[in-house]
Amino acid sequence: MVNKPPGCLIAFGLCLALSLGWIAPAGAYAQVLYGSITGNVADSTGARVPGAEVKIVNPDTNYTQSAVSNETGIYTIKNVPGGTYTLTVTMTGFKEYEAKNVSVTVGNVTRHDVALQIGQLSDTVSVTGAATLLQADTADVHVQLETKEITNLPLGAYRNYQTLINLVPGATPSEFQNAVTDTPMRSLTTNVNGTARNSNNTRIDGAQSINVWLPHHSGYVPPAETIEVVNVATNNFDAETGFAGGAATTVITKSGTNDLHGSAFALHENRVTNARDFFFYGDKTPHSLRNIDGGTVGGRIIKDKLFFFAGFEATMERLGQSSQVTLPTDDQKAGNFSAYNTTIYDPTTNPRTAFPNNTIPSTRFSPAAVKMQALLPSPNLPGVVANYQATGIQDLNRYNTDTKIDWYRSQSHHVWGKFSYMNADVAKKPMLGAAGGGSFGNGDGEGITHVKVWGVGHSWTLSPRFLIDGNWGLSDMNQQVLTSDLALGNFGQDVLGIPGTNDTSARACPEGRCGGIPYFNIAGYRGFGQVDGWSPLFRQEKSYSFTHNFSYSKSKHELRWGYDIVKLDLSHWQPEIGSGPRGEFDFNQGMTLPQGATGTDQNAYASFLLGLPNNMGKSLQWDLMTTREWQHALYFRDRWQATRNLTLTLGLRYEIYPLVTREDRPMEQLDFNTFNVNLNNNISIGKKNFAPRVGFAYRLGDKNVIRAGFGITYDPLPFGRPLRGFYPLTVAAGFPAPNSYIPYTTLAQGIPLFTGPDESSGVVPLPYNVQMRSMPPDKIHRGYIESWNLVWERKLRKDFVVSAGYVGTQTVHQLADYELNWAPPGTETAGGQLYNKLDFQGKNRTGSTLFWDGWLNSNYHSLQVAVNRRFTGGLFVKGAYTYSRAINMTDDDGWAGISWNDPALISRSRAQTGFNRPHVLQMAMVYELPFGKQGNGFANQLIRGWQVNGIFSANQTRPFNVTGSGLKAVANLQTADQVQADVQNLGGIGSSSPYYDRNAFVSVNSEMLSDKTTPNPNWRTAENGVCEHLARNAAGQIIVTSTSPANDCYGNSGRNILRGPSWVNLDFSVFRQFRVTEQSHMEFRWEAFNLTNTAHFATPNGDSTVGAFMTITNTNINAPNRVMRFSFRFQF
Repeated sequence: MVNKPPGCLIAFGLCLALSLGWIAPAGAYAQVLYGSITGNVADSTGARVPGAEVKIVNPDTNYTQSAVSNETGIYTIKNVPGGTYTLTVTMTGFKEYEAKNVSVTVGNVTRHDVALQIGQLSDTVSVTGAATLLQADTADVHVQLETKEITNLPLGAYRNYQTLINLVPGATPSEFQNAVTDTPMRSLTTNVNGTARNSNNTRIDGAQSINVWLPHHSGYVPPAETIEVVNVATNNFDAETGFAGGAATTVITKSGTNDLHGSAFALHENRVTNARDFFFYGDKTPHSLRNIDGGTVGGRIIKDKLFFFAGFEATMERLGQSSQVTLPTDDQKAGNFSAYNTTIYDPTTNPRTAFPNNTIPSTRFSPAAVKMQALLPSPNLPGVVANYQATGIQDLNRYNTDTKIDWYRSQSHHVWGKFSYMNADVAKKPMLGAAGGGSFGNGDGEGITHVKVWGVGHSWTLSPRFLIDGNWGLSDMNQQVLTSDLALGNFGQDVLGIPGTNDTSARACPEGRCGGIPYFNIAGYRGFGQVDGWSPLFRQEKSYSFTHNFSYSKSKHELRWGYDIVKLDLSHWQPEIGSGPRGEFDFNQGMTLPQGATGTDQNAYASFLLGLPNNMGKSLQWDLMTTREWQHALYFRDRWQATRNLTLTLGLRYEIYPLVTREDRPMEQLDFNTFNVNLNNNISIGKKNFAPRVGFAYRLGDKNVIRAGFGITYDPLPFGRPLRGFYPLTVAAGFPAPNSYIPYTTLAQGIPLFTGPDESSGVVPLPYNVQMRSMPPDKIHRGYIESWNLVWERKLRKDFVVSAGYVGTQTVHQLADYELNWAPPGTETAGGQLYNKLDFQGKNRTGSTLFWDGWLNSNYHSLQVAVNRRFTGGLFVKGAYTYSRAINMTDDDGWAGISWNDPALISRSRAQTGFNRPHVLQMAMVYELPFGKQGNGFANQLIRGWQVNGIFSANQTRPFNVTGSGLKAVANLQTADQVQADVQNLGGIGSSSPYYDRNAFVSVNSEMLSDKTTPNPNWRTAENGVCEHLARNAAGQIIVTSTSPANDCYGNSGRNILRGPSWVNLDFSVFRQFRVTEQSHMEFRWEAFNLTNTAHFATPNGDSTVGAFMTITNTNINAPNRVMRFSFRFQF
């Protein structure tokens, strides 16, 4: 039976909606759309003053809210839209108190204590609100970013506001992710406080923004010019904030005011002013051009009542890209390997003998291989590694439109609505031309994406003590990506003559979707053909969100409670599991080696020439992949001002996640006894998902606050990601050879034909070679995150505020795979734990079999320091330093596995995370130079109106593994042997200069150390379930000197043991402002990203079996060479 939301929660949610007078469609996250103001009203002696009237007015909209101080002198004004207010306090017998420029920011409590003076109401005492405020009443950890810094700080590439998450303590530097063809929003990814990136959540004007399939992406990224404020909470969230575990990001877009205001801008980059990539060896840099043009406008429709805001942005990019890859040389294409330090053996001989002169006769070449390699370009750089400089252009045209309406129906009721639309078209050509090879950053072909976002919301003050607020949102994405070779049709079958490739089933390949070139994956070389097994694709996703909140104040307590609901729909055609819809062929070294011998990359290319793949596979999309799921939450929170200096936050949140379903049936489940797939399940969910949130803020005078808190959040991962489309929806068939030295079959014989099942009975047997993932048979365990913090904050002179604290997290029941069909060393496919589990055809099980549940854990500890100065007096400063240690067993959740599935070595997976960066420093500044502000002389005109801005960063990069070979163990990582206690950092850059000393490591099955002259004293290989220790006898023959348990053949180095070069970067800009009128000005902007043109290198090659071992031959896509941007911006 299809799982449905619990009746009690539905009834409660409907009651909340009806109390508003409407019923909204189901779906949403708790929203933090407003701020609040609180404080103590006292007289000059410190005695509390009850009954004082407190009023705030926004001078831009004349929006007014008021409150009365209670019997203890405390006043609270809740649900205040972000902005700058004038606060007045009146009380008979006292002078009127007026404070201007009181700032209220989203998700924050502004504390403004008032000291009344005895006198006449006609007299006024005026003060100015502080620009930078202490966080004096809440215990969460958060960072606020406002429109000034968002529009003025140098934001590289697509001018994405998410770049500024680097200024959040505990966040790793933001990075691009996935291919631009299917993620043209260019949402950035980060790991916050040691948690998996999928646990981050973004809400835009209250509505969740998520890519259901790729939940580490925001579904929509609003342009920087449309954003009013961004609030990023990272630890011990308020109970109102849910469905997030790492970072809960709230984005509030701009609204109109009584005055017409807006901007127009034009930004331009091109190759003429850009520096060339460190590794680019051409005469001139590739053609590159990026324009970002647009504007915003906001104003009133009816004064003080109805306001509008609209924005448009067009991004037009022709981005030149380059990369160094390894291609076969002309002599290798001809089968002549006499110049290389390896021996090519004839796999048809027994025992195997070498080809004469180390040359394969052309008569032995596979006809398909000959046709395919004829499409390859020749190397254009010297050497045999990184010998081809590929260049290309990425075309992107993206258009964003954003609109918003605010209606102040009365002074007590604010209603708003918004609509956003993104239309993007991306085109990328393959880097190897007719031979394919994928594009830069993957994703060749054309991608077309449409995203629409709707939202409505309101805030209604029913009495000075009681108010309600809520919002509804819908995000709708439609997308298709077509590969560049799709129009070639059945190229694998018709041109290369390889049976079983491309279209073998009308049901699985509608409209020619399986067309193109199969993927040829050759160890040590750039793959060619269509390397993107995940494409083509057709995606439709919808996410609905609805929330409603209630607030009530009594005495020292501010009570808040509410209900959230989210509904996530996914419908996809994308047979990416396994080898993709065209087919894939893998070629290794062992095919042209005697058993136990070691070779080089050239042995793998010789296998390709002979047409002898060790593995092959193909995927069929048998059914449309659909998922439907709900997420629900109830919460209650009391913010209690226990004393004048102590505020306690006590909250409890309850979340429930009904099990994901298909569109028309329950989720399937694998019976681990019979290996039948039931198109139904008996899986239960956890119903005790209580999440307490407690904290305190203690004020030590006006300049110091101590805060601490503890909270639990549940992993909001949409189960539609890991469970989207395994068998029978996608039939991902693999055909592996029994061991590394023989082929499964030949290219001429092709991929065996197979098809999908008959599902009419509701039970389908699982084929022996098809991949499968399934939940536990009884109950799924959703992960949760425990977070805690202890922070001291102090206000310094000149409006600076600094904080330092300990922040920690622990993830429990992290969702991940366990490979049931793992194999011990030396046994390869035939040693799989399920190999003897015969399928319905009587064949041994060779396919991957993933048991998916929450069973891992991770932890994180950090020192986090922040410095802040809100923009005032022409200066803004924000900085963050994090010293941390993050440990886990796998970096992601949902679609993630561990390095070692052998039970004896599972604990070895626990190590520093792949995203762990112990030291991260970020500093940002906006400074309006104070020169020339007085007078109108020529000198003053020349030196006035200048502004400088910058973001400085220094951080360590990600760690990496040092891998090896010779293990022959399915689903277990082989690392290299570390043979030197200390690994010397040589600092080399380029294909001929290793970054680390290669001789510190050696592949387990390597006969020689990396210097190629010194014998490896621990040379060994895993064969037939034992570890064979090898040597050469006097006759030069390889002999087994001894044997030991198979696990002795694991390399002795661990996970994530080395780290690449650290990064230092400065993005800098200079603005010159020209005043047009009193209310408008024109700016000329010059921005330089990576001002010093410091090369930011990628991670060294960690594969000890290849010639490029420990070399760095590329820079990192997230930190390119210096790029200059010139722009004009008109603001009115």
